Amino acid sequence: MNSKKRIDLRKQFSEEIESLFSFDYSEGIRNNPDMGLHICEFSGDLVESIYIGDVCSIMPSGKYYMTWTTNQTLRDEIMDFHFMEMLEKRCDNFGLFIRQDGTDMFVESSVGDFVSTEDFETFYQFGKCVASSVDELEEYFIDSGVFDAVVHINERGYINYHHIDYKISAKRYGTGRRI
Repeated sequence: MNSKKRIDLRKQFSEEIESLFSFDYSEGIRNNPDMGLHICEFSGDLVESIYIGDVCSIMPSGKYYMTWTTNQTLRDEIMDFHFMEMLEKRCDNFGLFIRQDGTDMFVESSVGDFVSTEDFETFYQFGKCVASSVDELEEYFIDSGVFDAVVHINERGYINYHHIDYKISAKRYGTGRRI
């Protein structure tokens, strides 16, 4: 007699995925204390990123697949496929995506275009100087109608958000609001 038992792993996978989402991602990942920034080498977009662990600790099989290895079973592959499908769907609910770099896994969000500064005085976008002061940057944003993220990139290449308290003139633009 065949005593193979059918197991529904959706509940187990859902619980494991929820443990990866202990932070409230409904507002994005910008407020997460573990969030880092990098510039996507393919699109040039600014990306917010949180390390969630390595493949061996996240995937149900606990394995990292290489094309030449034979240590994975069909069961491992199916479980990992379904887990990853559920994880990606959960990320989609928040406008996030998963990126894998070697064995490291990240939850990420694309911020898109950005303005960078190295000295907090000159601001660049797409390699072109767009402002030589915060006031000029505010004018640039008002003229373009888009308030892109402003980041500081230091000499080592580390990226941080640069917070500017913009004061839009009520006389000129109708309301005294801060962006």
